[in-house]
Amino acid sequence: MRLDAGNKDLQAVQDRAKPKFEAAERSRKSGLSSTALLKEKGDDFYKKASFEGRLRLNGNG
Repeated sequence: MRLDAGNKDLQAVQDRAKPKFEAAERSRKSGLSSTALLKEKGDDFYKKASFEGRLRLNGNG
């Protein structure tokens, strides 16, 4: 998508796939342990470059 952001065919595929992917992720995360959920939240902060949020999550900031 980054290489051809204006491609309408690719956008249509993404629009169909995104809700299915998000539902699968919610299902996957619902079965995780509390430790694994904390790791997932930390990973989300890291992906957003919110390093302060990651530190607060760990109680180090």
